[in-house]
This record gives sequence, C-alpha cells and structure tokens, in this order.
Amino acid sequence: MASLYDLSAEAQNDLFEIWRHIAAERIGLAGKIDKGCPAPRGDLTKRPVLFFPLYSFLVIYQPQASPIRILGVLRGSRNV
Repeated sequence: MASLYDLSAEAQNDLFEIWRHIAAERIGLAGKIDKGCPAPRGDLTKRPVLFFPLYSFLVIYQPQASPIRILGVLRGSRNV
C-alpha cells in the first residue's frame, strides 16, 4: 500500500523537536484541531504550498505531489 504522505528531512526534524519538547514539558496533546481549512499564505511564500493549522502547529505541505509532501511543521508561536 502506498503512503499517503512523504516527509522531508526538515519535516522529520521538526516533528522530532516537537516530540522532544512535549516529552520534556510533559504536555498532553489534548488540544483540538484549529477550525479552518488548508490555505495558501502569499504573505509567507510564493511557493505552491498550503498551510494547515494542527493543534498549536502549522503544517506546510505540497498538495500537488503524489503522495502529498509535508515540507515542515512549525510551532504556531514561531515567527515564520
């Protein structure tokens, strides 16, 4: 079965750093997914990517790729 998504090396590192932070702070992931839908962010980049809010994170991905390519996962409070 083919994977539904592909993680870039940067996205894998982002997820590991997020996991380390959560483990260190003992923060539960009881938050809810932010209401909203994936959207382009012309104010951040001209690249053909979409941004999706997930808990307190921002997932950046290429929807045109097959499988979908996740480029990065940023903490929402970060200055992108």
